[in-house]
Amino acid sequence: MVKLDVMERNESIKIIAPPRAIDSIITGVNHIEKKPYLMLLPVILDLFLWLGPNLSMKNLVENLVNRLSLNAHLVSETTALDTQPLIDLFSQISSFGASYNVLSLASTFPLGIPAILKNADTLQNPFGIVRIIESTSFLSLLSWIALLLLLGLVLGSVYLFILSENISEDRKRSFPAICLQAILYSITLAAVLFIGSLIPIAIGSMVAIISPAVGQFVLLLLLMMVFWLLLPAFYGILPIFLFSQTFTQAIKSTYHTMGLKYKVTVGKDQAIFLVPRAINFTLLIFIIYEGLNIIWRIPDSSSGFLLIGIIGHGFISTAILLACLDYFSKMRVWREQLQAEVKG
Repeated sequence: MVKLDVMERNESIKIIAPPRAIDSIITGVNHIEKKPYLMLLPVILDLFLWLGPNLSMKNLVENLVNRLSLNAHLVSETTALDTQPLIDLFSQISSFGASYNVLSLASTFPLGIPAILKNADTLQNPFGIVRIIESTSFLSLLSWIALLLLLGLVLGSVYLFILSENISEDRKRSFPAICLQAILYSITLAAVLFIGSLIPIAIGSMVAIISPAVGQFVLLLLLMMVFWLLLPAFYGILPIFLFSQTFTQAIKSTYHTMGLKYKVTVGKDQAIFLVPRAINFTLLIFIIYEGLNIIWRIPDSSSGFLLIGIIGHGFISTAILLACLDYFSKMRVWREQLQAEVKG
């Protein structure tokens, strides 16, 4: 316990130590050891992306890139502009379109089932060439994208609903109601992220007209500020499943529990500001997740050893999500205990 002396009151306020991130990670691992079936959904999704059909947009992207490259060549021939960097970019887009499996969009974030093969080249597997389904038009491609994103959000809701049952039983809503609130929150977060990223890009582009180097610095700085401000919002999905909150309640609850600065009012003109812990927790789970993903991705899609990576990823990703649920729940309890201690 930590004691802080407050001048306005002749007593010391006992501040309960906040929960530790490593304890929540251990809790997540323990849940998987007791109930291995919890990691089935990530494993099944990765197996489908690995061994199932590949929905390709290769022809559509190639046709589009060819037309754009032709226009770039015409511009280069008629003007003094150097369009080679643009042509190189079109070539990279074409390579991406040739190998990307559109079905991987079923793995959405932050509400979704994590998949290690989300952006991987899965045109081959241990059994030979994968069956490829080619998109015939941009309209059909957009229909597939919309359907897969919706499917990913629904499957992600099922996944988090099951996991949250192991952390909290304080739920009063049915699954359809929770799923609807979670999807609304995800759409809202996506819109905010889109708008929030456009503003730094616009400002950085204007500054880059004067000085490209300064423009890049300003863009990076502004993007870091946006990330800093929106970091707690990525945890907003959790109280919807843990405590059956609406998406508006979840936004307020998340910033109150995992916000960048935590304020405890002590007196009329005094308050205690505590160091934010969401950043430390986020950094820790990011290092663990991405660090182990490097190992899981060592075998390519034509090797049977990729199965080990798929199972390992399913274990770690599920354990980390359980850790997030546990940490958020403990942080909420800690906040209530701390506020009660101050008021007492």
